[in-house]
Amino acid sequence: RDHRSSRYARSRFGFLRDWGDVRLQGQWGFYQDFIQDDDGTLHKTPQLLARGRHILGDSPLELRWRAEGVNYLRREGADGLRLDLRPELFLPVRVTPYLAGGFGIGLRETAYHLYQREGSFDRNNSRELIEVRGNVGTSLARVFDPDGSYLKKVKHVIEPEVSYLFIPSANHRDIPIFDGTDRINRRNLLTFSLTNRLWGKFGQQPVELPEDRDVELVTVSTAGDTREMGQLRLALSYDIDKERKGGDSLSDLDMNLRLTPLDY
Repeated sequence: RDHRSSRYARSRFGFLRDWGDVRLQGQWGFYQDFIQDDDGTLHKTPQLLARGRHILGDSPLELRWRAEGVNYLRREGADGLRLDLRPELFLPVRVTPYLAGGFGIGLRETAYHLYQREGSFDRNNSRELIEVRGNVGTSLARVFDPDGSYLKKVKHVIEPEVSYLFIPSANHRDIPIFDGTDRINRRNLLTFSLTNRLWGKFGQQPVELPEDRDVELVTVSTAGDTREMGQLRLALSYDIDKERKGGDSLSDLDMNLRLTPLDY
């Protein structure tokens, strides 16, 4: 179905490596366009992404960073390099024993180098942004005992949260457009979300030993496990800027449902 309805095909390969709080990811992406002239199709060759965090001394402050470098190529049209750097200072906050959240300020620098001049864009340019984020929420839970042989206990968790995002206006007219990173509009949003989670605790299951004595089991553990069986998240945003201008300040209702009834 995807091959019949997709407008393009994607081939990609890469690597992923973790060092505790630091992650490095590399990826090459190639696309075949079935609708438009394929000479204008952008390829990411390569895309490197590094992210991590570090606690500053004995303070609760965290330094978080994200760095992404992408090389865009196509047969016709302007190609170029883009480097996106975003360091952030994050402060986790516990208001009461039942309310927790955090506050962060991030600086974002996006630099461009075009291999050839395209329209009115300079070959070398950059854009600077600041991002302010904050959130506070709590978690309420109740455990139910279905008294089953397979499903021992069910835990229902409700997580209400209020978050805030502010991004000031920036000039985007002098930078090219490769993807959504190149156009980030002003944001002044409050988001209210409610997440419901269902966790299950499962009992021990007997393991049937194979009759063939030459077959060795990878594991013979019969212990049960605890895992999330489902999640439903509802979220609604309130645009402070639109409210000031007399516009429609409420977003559509965002709904995300994920069910994992089996461990595979």
